[in-house]
Amino acid sequence: MLELKATSKLLADQLDAFVNVIEAMGDALSEDHEAQALEYIEKAHLAIDRAERLAINSFNKDKQATVRVLIFVRKLVDKLPTERKNTALERVPELKHIPYSLDDIGGNVVSASRRALICNHQSIHLQQDYRKSMENTLRLFKDSEGIWRSKGRVGNSALDNDAKNPAFITPKTALADLIIKEAHGTFHRGVEHTIATVRLQYWIPKLRQQVRHIVKNCVKCRRFNGLPYAYPATDDLPDRRVIRSHPFQHIGLDFFDLPVTKEGSEQIKTYGYILICTVTQMIHLELVLSMSTEDFLNVLRRFIARRGVPTTITSDNAATFLLSAEILATGATTPPVNSIIRNTVAQLEIEWKNITPYAPWQGGFYERLIKSIKHALYKSLKGKPHHSIDNLRTVLTEIEACLNSRPLTYQGSEVDTLSSIRPIDFLQHDLILTFPYDATSSKDDPDYLPPERIRGLATKREAEQALQSSCQYTEHFWNVWQQNYFTSLREMHRKYISSQRHHHLIPKVGTVVLLCDPLLHRNEWKLARITQTNAGRDGQIREVELITSTKRKIKRPINLIVPLELNDDTATLDNGDPTAAVQEDVAYAGRPRQYLLHYCFI
Repeated sequence: MLELKATSKLLADQLDAFVNVIEAMGDALSEDHEAQALEYIEKAHLAIDRAERLAINSFNKDKQATVRVLIFVRKLVDKLPTERKNTALERVPELKHIPYSLDDIGGNVVSASRRALICNHQSIHLQQDYRKSMENTLRLFKDSEGIWRSKGRVGNSALDNDAKNPAFITPKTALADLIIKEAHGTFHRGVEHTIATVRLQYWIPKLRQQVRHIVKNCVKCRRFNGLPYAYPATDDLPDRRVIRSHPFQHIGLDFFDLPVTKEGSEQIKTYGYILICTVTQMIHLELVLSMSTEDFLNVLRRFIARRGVPTTITSDNAATFLLSAEILATGATTPPVNSIIRNTVAQLEIEWKNITPYAPWQGGFYERLIKSIKHALYKSLKGKPHHSIDNLRTVLTEIEACLNSRPLTYQGSEVDTLSSIRPIDFLQHDLILTFPYDATSSKDDPDYLPPERIRGLATKREAEQALQSSCQYTEHFWNVWQQNYFTSLREMHRKYISSQRHHHLIPKVGTVVLLCDPLLHRNEWKLARITQTNAGRDGQIREVELITSTKRKIKRPINLIVPLELNDDTATLDNGDPTAAVQEDVAYAGRPRQYLLHYCFI
C-alpha cells in the first residue's frame, strides 16, 4: 500500500489545480482552459512510469497503481469537449477499457494497464536510433495498439500471439527487472525456467545475464543456494604444540560419554574426561558421575596433584569449561560452587584458551584420541552391559596405559632400526642397570674391600649410571620427537580442512549472514550480522563475532556462515520474513520532479 500512497503523493501537488480547472469547465471551454487541462493531464499520465522513479518491487503492484492513475485520467478526459476527448481516446486506446470505479476492475482493465506501462516504457527508452540498430536482428514493428514487437519466424506455430511476436522491453531498466521478478515468481524458478516464462510475452535483449543477476540477488534463493565463506589454509601449529616442554605443561581438555553402570538396582550414567599433553601426546583419563563444574574442578585438582600445574589449557566452549575458566581467572562464580574447591583452583595461574564454537577441528589433537579411547573401551567390554563403577574406572585406567604406550613414529622393519618413540617414554622408561662388580676374597690384594663396602660402591655406581642413562634416554627421545615425529606429521598434512564449495568474498563487519546449523533445515537457519572479525597470526580471518536478531552475541568459524550480500545500510535482522531485510518501504519524500511528455500527447 505504500507504493499506492506514493503514487497519490506524486499527483497531490496537481489535484487542487485539477479541481479548479474542472469546475471552471463548461460546455464551452476557453482555449486557455483546454490547454491548461491538457497540460495537467499530460503531467498526471506520467505517473504511469512509476517504475523509473519509485521503488516498486512487484510488477503486479505497478499495474494496480497504473489502474488508479488511468481511472483518474479517464475522469479528467470525460470533462473535455468531445473533439478533445476523442483525440485523447485515440491516442490512449487503453482509456476505453478503464472504468470509473475501482469496484469494476476486471482482467481487461489490468491488461490495459499493462499495455499502458509497456507503451510508456517504449516511448522513453526505445528511441529511433535504438530501433534502427535493432531492425536487422529483431525486426521491430508497431502493432495496432501502438506496442513495438519483435517479429520472429514462428508465425505459423501454435504459440500465442504474444509468444510469436513478443513485446520489446529495453534491457537493464526498471520495467525489465519487474517483469523478470514476476517470472521468477513466488516459487523462485531457476534461470532457464524464468527465461522461458519471460519470453512467452516479452523480448528482452541480454535476458540471461539479467536473470542470473536477479536470481543471484534474490534473498530467498540465496538462503538455499548461497555458499559459505572459504576457510583459509591451515596455519603453523601454535608454539605450545611444537616447543619442547615438560609433560602436561600444556594440555588439551574434553569430555565424552561412557556406558551406564549399575550399583545394586540403580543405573548410573558416567562420563569421562581426557587431558592430553599437547607436546608428547600423553593422555590422562578420569571418570566422573556428572558434568557439573564442581566435579570437573575435582578432576582438575586430582590431575594437578599427579601431573603438576599446567601452564595452558585448551578446550571447547562447554558451559562447564567456561565457568571453570571464569573461576580460574577471577575466583568468583554465579552458580554455587564449593568454597574450598573454588579457593583452591582460583590460586592457580593457568591460561585458558577456548577454540572457536562449532569448530572442533581446532581441537583435533584430543578429538582424535577420544575415538581411540571409545574403540578400545567397547572392544574390551565386549558388549556386556551394566558394569560397576570400579570396574569401569579400572578399564579406563588400563586404556590410558595402553594408549600412552602407542608408537608415535614409524616402526622400521630392519633389525638395527631404533624402536619408535612412545608418549610414556617422556615420563618413565625401562632403565637398563649395569651388572654388579665381581668381588674378590683375597685379603692380600691391596684393592681389597669388605663385601659391605663393595655393595655400597656398587649401589652408588649403579645409581650414577642409572641417572646418566636416564638423561641420555630422555635426550634421545626428544631428538627423535623433534627429528622424526614432527617431520612425519607432514604425511597427514591437509592444506584445507574442507573441500566443499565456498564463496569468494571476505567477511566484513556489518554483513548479514545465515548461521549454518546441521540440526535444522536450511529454510530455518537464523540470520545474524557480523560485528567483528578476528584475524589469526598469519592475518587470515578464521573467526567472526556476530549478533543475532535477539541481541545474542556469538562466535562462529567463517566456513559455517553464508553471506546474503544485502545492503548493509538497509538490511535488517528479520528471521521471520527474510525478504523484509532487503529494503524498507519509504514514503515519497517530496523530491524534485522532472516531467516528461507522455507518448500519447506528443
